[in-house]
Amino acid sequence: MKDKLILEQLPNEIFQELFEYFDICELYKTFSQLNFRIESLLTNFKYLQIIFYTPEDIDYRVNRYFLPKTKTLIINHIKSFYDPIKISLLSHIRCLILCQPTREQWNSIQPLYFPYLERNNQEKIQILNSNKNHSTLRRLALHLSGPITRDFIDSILSFVSNLENFVLDIKYQRPSYISLNTLASIFEYRTPRLNRVNINMTLPESLCCKEQMDTKYSLFTACKIQPELNQLTRLIVVGSLRR
Repeated sequence: MKDKLILEQLPNEIFQELFEYFDICELYKTFSQLNFRIESLLTNFKYLQIIFYTPEDIDYRVNRYFLPKTKTLIINHIKSFYDPIKISLLSHIRCLILCQPTREQWNSIQPLYFPYLERNNQEKIQILNSNKNHSTLRRLALHLSGPITRDFIDSILSFVSNLENFVLDIKYQRPSYISLNTLASIFEYRTPRLNRVNINMTLPESLCCKEQMDTKYSLFTACKIQPELNQLTRLIVVGSLRR
């Protein structure tokens, strides 16, 4: 059948969509050796990122394959990632994310080693836990660039029990799979004095549950949910005020 669709006939946009459903190992095994066009699309995929779980991961074959074209590097361990012999392999990185940052890791972030670095995110800095004065905090604004989890929000709010005003602004296109109901329950438990909350985040529409919040959680009795145009999963909760 001459009209039969084959893989090479798919448009570039379809491949870009497909790549989002695979982790880096699956991408390598599935697409890396197909042909020049697909390999080029893969190495220029804008969401491509590498995660090092150990310092030795820099030598992993899959990581070595993608590393020259990867702009985002995630360090998810507490050991130093500086190696004078291999540091040049990371010099092109533009976004460096430290999931468990240590002083030794911070000291490794030098302009000489990362001349093109534009963003450095620190995900789990234990600042709140080290300062007892946070128990008197009345207003907190979190501006994040990645999806959130229940444990993350619960951990942050556990140190600010007297909070009255909370802003959560997540500038990330992919949805966070935490329901507004779950957020509301954390607010009720951790911050009983909270009377105003503003949330800007991407959620699947199925996790909105506005009707249940209106009756179950007093903080959300005046909640407004505004879907962003042309994006069914973009839900913005604004001006939620306890009555």
